[in-house]
Amino acid sequence: MMDGSQFDRDSYAMKLERAHLSPVVEKLTLNFNHDTIDHIMDNYTLRPAGMRAMGTDVKRVQYGVRAVTDLRFSPQTSAAVGLDLRRDAHYFAEAHRRLKGSFNNDMDINSFGIFLEYNRDLTERSRLLTGLRYDRVETDYHNARFRNGMGALTRDLVPGSASDHAVSGFVRWERTAKNQPLTFYVGIGHAERPADYWEAYHTWAAHSNRVNGQTAAPDTTRPAKERSTQLDLGWVYTNEKTNANLSLYYAHVDDFILRKPVGGFSNADARLYGLEAEVTRTVSPLWTLGASLAYTRGDDRTNDAALPQIAPLEANLTAKYTHKKTEANAIWRLVSRQNRYHKGYGSVTGTDYGPTGGFGILSLSLAYRPDENLTFSLGVDNLLNKNYAEFVNYSEAAIPALGISAGGHITEPGRTIWFKSNYRF
Repeated sequence: MMDGSQFDRDSYAMKLERAHLSPVVEKLTLNFNHDTIDHIMDNYTLRPAGMRAMGTDVKRVQYGVRAVTDLRFSPQTSAAVGLDLRRDAHYFAEAHRRLKGSFNNDMDINSFGIFLEYNRDLTERSRLLTGLRYDRVETDYHNARFRNGMGALTRDLVPGSASDHAVSGFVRWERTAKNQPLTFYVGIGHAERPADYWEAYHTWAAHSNRVNGQTAAPDTTRPAKERSTQLDLGWVYTNEKTNANLSLYYAHVDDFILRKPVGGFSNADARLYGLEAEVTRTVSPLWTLGASLAYTRGDDRTNDAALPQIAPLEANLTAKYTHKKTEANAIWRLVSRQNRYHKGYGSVTGTDYGPTGGFGILSLSLAYRPDENLTFSLGVDNLLNKNYAEFVNYSEAAIPALGISAGGHITEPGRTIWFKSNYRF
């Protein structure tokens, strides 16, 4: 486990837009962007490392182009057609305390996508929204070599290439009630997702390292693309004093990309279902009250286990008081215990370790805005100083110099007082 000790990011973006090109072509939009993200991860700058002072300099260079044409065929019918081009080049170099290396281009990912959206008002109170997308992703695995702090070669990966094709789409129908501000919707969508850089890289490193006598071509062990089909339905209610919504969903996932305890990533069939609900109501000119509820259940059907990294049932109760230039907020966050986990399995961001208990956290804040551009805010999080840990959060590796052992959920901060000022130009 390493710390991010140095960061350098350069980003450039340009947008060109032209409207009213013809009676059908409402707008043409072109977006160009370029990012260079460079950061050093090590275990010796921010903490004692002893004899195992190691580090890696990781860099990504990204270029992207997006073009979209908005179309209007009639007052009831609109559409959009567009394309995406993207190139991601990934580099790394040794950044150990006693050994610095030059950048090594380990992987390039080139993607091309085209998409189409078509929307139509079927009646005065009902609408149909549709979309279709195709993506082609080409991944080039280069001869990635890495040395440890003593100069010994620890990683020498077999080069190769892989190609993925993904098709996604959705259909959604909406209908608004005749005599009240209530909208019902139902939709079905299908999405396909190839493995991302980290999913591809960790699997590559686990099966194609010639230092360990492995010779597998990277495309033979690469996880298959993830294919998810989801049904959604819900209601949205909006008037002058009340905003409320309820959504229900069920997703069937073929070849869910799953992180394993060893061997990088593989695939498993899965399902997810749950609900989200939220309501806010202005009860007086000064007070607004709110509540929300979210729950997801995930099942790994291949391994007959819980799908990892699924947060437990959570509810939030909020109260806001507004008077002239002052605003006060209270948030009571209630989270249930989580007993469904699959130890050692997870995603790029983390893996399950064990169960967590439920908790309730109360936080308060006060904001003052002397003018429309300047805001001062003061608050206290975890007012009652509760000792708790999030389920999707745990210590994956040991840090012996700081007395931190591997495994176990990381305890969140106790009572925290903060001050913030914002000025908008």
